[in-house]
Amino acid sequence: MMTILQNYICTSDYRFNLVKSYFPTWKKQFSKYKFIVNYNSTINYEKIQNLYKENIQDYELVNNLEKDWGKTTLKLVNNIDTKYTLILIEDFEVINSDLNYLTKVLEEVNDSCCNYVLMHKLKKYTSSHLIKNYEEKNEIYTCEWDKYPASCLSVVGIFDTDLLKKILIHYVIQNRTLNVHGIHTPNNFEDFYSNWNNNYMKIGLPFYLNQFNIKIKAAIPKKDIIFHNEGVQQIKQREVFLDRDN
Repeated sequence: MMTILQNYICTSDYRFNLVKSYFPTWKKQFSKYKFIVNYNSTINYEKIQNLYKENIQDYELVNNLEKDWGKTTLKLVNNIDTKYTLILIEDFEVINSDLNYLTKVLEEVNDSCCNYVLMHKLKKYTSSHLIKNYEEKNEIYTCEWDKYPASCLSVVGIFDTDLLKKILIHYVIQNRTLNVHGIHTPNNFEDFYSNWNNNYMKIGLPFYLNQFNIKIKAAIPKKDIIFHNEGVQQIKQREVFLDRDN
């Protein structure tokens, strides 16, 4: 039902050790899912390859060095045939030990006809003053896109694969220089599909998707599954390599 998608680099020792420490948690929680991965550097490639060999039962790893995150991610998505795709950013660890919880979430998402599941900062968006805007299920909350509380389309989520493909096709033709980060990156993706970009998330994106008769219906799990350790020492490598596009 779902594929795990990753597209990243980790060329510094700190970043590599961070990613390495998360592999056991990915192995345990995502053992039933296939990983489709692009490692976008030659530095540490063999080490990363070995980590997948040692920890992930079913995976495809490529070394596409194209420097446009949107284009390389779209190529990965074109090879996915499952209904859903989870974009797993490399610096997210699994913090939920219940191996059945994600399965139950996906079942409710499917039964509720949701095509996007937020997987980041859940406590912020399930706070008491927002609950009234959602329809409550056993394991998730659901809402129509006009009631979705976040200010951008977070890349850290589970997407209906066809929806993700159409959005990425749209994204790669956008002018990068009009956005905050100026290049195609996960952060730039969120900048473009945001409310601070002329309210594009709530106006432009639905208008674009309407030509395919697609409406976004969102889901938010009640419990965290993955978590971003945003400690002081954590550096997003894609933000500091200014000569790169991802």
